[in-house]
Amino acid sequence: MIRLLFGITFAVSCWILQAYSVTYEANLDEPYSGEISQDQKIEYQFTLANRSEFVIRVHVVNYNPKLDYPMLVVIKQVDNVMSFQAPMVLNSISVHGNVSRTLCPIKLLPGAVRKLTVELSNAVKPPGKVRYMFLAQLVPDFDLEPGLERSIVVSPAEPIYLRYLYPPGKNSAEIKVVSKSDICMVLSIQKLQCPVNDLSDTVGNTGLHQTVTTLGAISIDVTQFLKGFFLVLVLKPTDYACSGIEDLIPPLPECTVLFGRGPLRKPPALVLAPGKYPSPRTNRMIYVVHIYLVPPCTDVYMFK
Repeated sequence: MIRLLFGITFAVSCWILQAYSVTYEANLDEPYSGEISQDQKIEYQFTLANRSEFVIRVHVVNYNPKLDYPMLVVIKQVDNVMSFQAPMVLNSISVHGNVSRTLCPIKLLPGAVRKLTVELSNAVKPPGKVRYMFLAQLVPDFDLEPGLERSIVVSPAEPIYLRYLYPPGKNSAEIKVVSKSDICMVLSIQKLQCPVNDLSDTVGNTGLHQTVTTLGAISIDVTQFLKGFFLVLVLKPTDYACSGIEDLIPPLPECTVLFGRGPLRKPPALVLAPGKYPSPRTNRMIYVVHIYLVPPCTDVYMFK
């Protein structure tokens, strides 16, 4: 009798869990919005095919960014899993409802098909439903090119990283970052391997790095980074790392960033630009990145 009751209870529990799990077939570059109830889990499944490489950036907006009731985002790949919460809390004081992360490049053999699953749920049961917007975006212009300026938008919860591969016959480069804002950022050069340390508390754990306000530069050669490197830009939640003063960078206002198709759409896609700058003290900064090819004998500096 006890076994029978246990079996019935287990079956009912499984049925309830299944009733609260929803799976959607999704497309890249198409925004999705909805609500997550207390025990619900929503999965978006993407089919990746017909390309040799996919570089995907995931954007999540939590329209009810309560510190005590974060939304959990889990991104499942064949050989990698990434997870983060929205809102993202940085330094225990800075709360950001808009979160964007770039996935490690996904390589496919000719004719191969792979699956990517993004799972949304509530890390802690909220008192009501949580409204969200979600977008998995194919990143254009992921590879940096020497001699071209690149205008890049970052925020504390929306770090950016790009890839640079040495051109044939070249084995060194110099990175220069320019901004008219003095908000503190970390410029990091890391090996072409995953995972990439692109968060405020991990960006300094590997490779070369330096703090940047209005100007930064790093020289690199092939003895440190074979074939190339990832260039990582992380905006710090406060100015302490640059100035020693805890000057808080305010989070994005609610509904400021919409990744849908509309007049408020401001995607953090990378664009080529001759140097457009925002007014000082905004919470999303634009940095202009220059890459120069330099002789192999150029000194290489490590910033700690």
